[in-house]
Amino acid sequence: MSFTDRAKSAVCSSVIKKHCCKVSFLYGYLFSRDSFSENKITVTFESDVTGDFFRRIFYDAFSINLESGKKIILDDEFTVSLLYGAFMCDTDIFSLSDVVYVCENCAKSFIKGVFLGCGTICDPTKSYRLEFMGKSERIQKELYSFFDWQGIGAKKYIRKGRTVLYYNNADIIETMLGYIGAGKVVFDYINARMTGEERTSIIRKLNFETANMNKTASATASQLSAIRALESSGRFSLLPEELKYTAKLRTENPDASFAALASLHEPPITKSGLTHRLSKIIAFSKEEK
Repeated sequence: MSFTDRAKSAVCSSVIKKHCCKVSFLYGYLFSRDSFSENKITVTFESDVTGDFFRRIFYDAFSINLESGKKIILDDEFTVSLLYGAFMCDTDIFSLSDVVYVCENCAKSFIKGVFLGCGTICDPTKSYRLEFMGKSERIQKELYSFFDWQGIGAKKYIRKGRTVLYYNNADIIETMLGYIGAGKVVFDYINARMTGEERTSIIRKLNFETANMNKTASATASQLSAIRALESSGRFSLLPEELKYTAKLRTENPDASFAALASLHEPPITKSGLTHRLSKIIAFSKEEK
């Protein structure tokens, strides 16, 4: 089950108590899916869980039993007129209306419906992303203004010619999940987020250590190559005694780190001192005879 499915299942297990909030929820779902006209209402569901929840709220709000299935068409004049009246719509342009603001909790119920209708959420171990993609540009424009009005302004970008509203801040996403009644997955989200951040930290550390190891290995290869070149040319004996000593230790300890090699000296020298000596050996090997 994807994180989106888990979040939507959690929302569907929440309770909507007041009649006005139930109407706002239904309105949010239908609004996000742009399935409303003055003659026909088409309701589609991505999952049985969402469908069952919608039907239950619909019955509580209007005392009408909806048929089962992933797609429902309501085209009888009574039901369409009933919904138009409940949603305070007087035209076939299905836009935000005062139904969202009847009580202080209606906006929350509206967002629940919007999330079930067009929301997705990424696995937090991979990315922090909560997106809303309504069925039309008009819907996205109105949702963008609505979120801004609620003080939870969304970001937006274009994907395949369509506007996507999104949040990419983990704290905001966690707050939003709690706000719409998906509290059951908030702790799962936090734990997954921590796991993902820990994994990222470990990978970053490994990459850093690997880069250092590669850098050290490359430097050591250059040092050993210089020492061998001096030995094969007979110029090794021309090195000052302290450089001969360092060269001998490096040859005997090819896998030693700079810190370890510096500590092998008697007396021990600093890493910067060791680097200076090895640089002089390499430079001497490059000098013309």
